[in-house]
Amino acid sequence: MSHGAADYEGGSVADALEALGALRSHAVRRALPTLLPQDIACLRDRWAQVELACATGSFEEFMLAGLEYVRVLDDRGMNPVVHRTAAHLNEKIRRESVGVASKPPRADLLMDFRDLHVACCDGDADAAAAAVRRLYASERWR
Repeated sequence: MSHGAADYEGGSVADALEALGALRSHAVRRALPTLLPQDIACLRDRWAQVELACATGSFEEFMLAGLEYVRVLDDRGMNPVVHRTAAHLNEKIRRESVGVASKPPRADLLMDFRDLHVACCDGDADAAAAAVRRLYASERWR
């Protein structure tokens, strides 16, 4: 299975979201058993930033705070090639979702993110992976 950035270059944002969800779902399964107490503390701090971004009503701030949150999981659960691919997919989504960035964050995205956060803090890799898949379901980003 290839995870090169070129594999996703011609695809749609929906394709990029699906691919990123799959990569992050796998990464979270690998990351959770290796999280240290300081990683959990970092996730809690980053979660506060996600909630703050939602309170301000800025989807762009929500996306940026969310990226900072999942970066902790990416760093633990992805090898460098997959990490570069995830960064490329994030950039593609950001670049091609300009209209979405002006909307307030949707409640279902926040709930999926909350599910991810709770699962990470509980160490539940299956629940975290399922939350990541829901979080990156393309219909949620329209």
